[in-house]
Amino acid sequence: MSYPSRPDTVTSQAYSNRTTTAATTATQGSRIPTVNIDRPRQPYAGNPEDGGIPAFTRRESFYQTRTPQEEYRYLQAADVRRQVQQAPPTLYSTRGRYPVEHYNEPPKPLSAQQPWWEYPIVPSPQNGSAPGNYGSSSRPGPVRAFYNNGDRSRFDVGYHDLNEAPLGPRRDKAFPNTPYTLGQYHPAPTYSQVRRS
Repeated sequence: MSYPSRPDTVTSQAYSNRTTTAATTATQGSRIPTVNIDRPRQPYAGNPEDGGIPAFTRRESFYQTRTPQEEYRYLQAADVRRQVQQAPPTLYSTRGRYPVEHYNEPPKPLSAQQPWWEYPIVPSPQNGSAPGNYGSSSRPGPVRAFYNNGDRSRFDVGYHDLNEAPLGPRRDKAFPNTPYTLGQYHPAPTYSQVRRS
């Protein structure tokens, strides 16, 4: 015994075909982000700051550290470069005892040539705050830049890693004798034109 076909079934299938065709047409020539796989996992729906990840990590290059201080975990690469360029000369520092010579012990694969200097890096500006530099009136945080004073375009970012074995007694202070670990650099995401045949 045969049953007549239901008209609502035909209508549903036709609607489904139209929706698929429209979706395919809408994606042709669209720009989608091609994100490097070494970038940290982050939610791409909603506000990224809700997960503790600054919004600038979506569109700019940055350094990532694993310090307990949240404000130092993500640092804008452009702001770090600015701070390195604006660091005072090694012999005429008026901002405290920094910069100081860095002896790279234990050894790290630094980009700059010797002699190395280290300078404290302050957190990146967020939510409209003004960019800042380390000053003698404040205590240095856990992050440093390592560079050669003759060529400040090549530098590395390191941080006091409390997970590493200390090089000596810490004397109940924040970072004495705590070795440095290099931060991870994440390039800015790139965008490509998507073409579908």
